[in-house]
Amino acid sequence: MIKKNVEIELTPEELAAEFARMNSDDQALFFSELSRIVGKWDTDFIFQLDYICNSKYLTENARVTMREIGNYAYKTEIGNTKIEIGEYELRKNIDKEKG
Repeated sequence: MIKKNVEIELTPEELAAEFARMNSDDQALFFSELSRIVGKWDTDFIFQLDYICNSKYLTENARVTMREIGNYAYKTEIGNTKIEIGEYELRKNIDKEKG
C-alpha cells in the first residue's frame, strides 16, 4: 500500500467557513481542543486575546461575535450548580481537576 501525506494550509476565511459548517458538538470539541492546546503554552491565552483585540484586522462585527461567545460562556452550569466565572478561569479549574 502506498501512503501519501498531504499538508494543507487554510486561510482564515476557509477555517472560519469550516467552523461555521460544524455541528454544535464539533464546535464544542473545537473549543475543548483549543483549550487543551493553549493550556500548554508558556504564557496565558489572555495575552493572545489581547493581541487579537488590538489587531487592525479585527472588525467591529468580529469583536461583537467574540463578546457574544464570551458572554454566553460566562454562565456555566455543572450538574445542578450554576457558577458565574469567566471561561478562562473555568478552563484553568477544569484543567487542574484533570491533572
